[in-house]
Amino acid sequence: MNQKIALVANISQKTALRLHRYLMDFSDGTHRLLWSGDRAYIEVECPRDAELIQREFPRLMRDGARYTGATFPW
Repeated sequence: MNQKIALVANISQKTALRLHRYLMDFSDGTHRLLWSGDRAYIEVECPRDAELIQREFPRLMRDGARYTGATFPW
């Protein structure tokens, strides 16, 4: 199941792209970088990738906010 992880509100595009590149090298599954307005989200297919982001980049996550397709705030 896909999970969308909300990133902190003040994240720059440059930092979000660096996280995206990190996941290209180290994630187990497919991921996407999404923007909704000025808020960035990372969508991951593998639960281990969500844990990787939480473990390696806890300051970039917005209070651990995770969403599924049904609960995502579009």
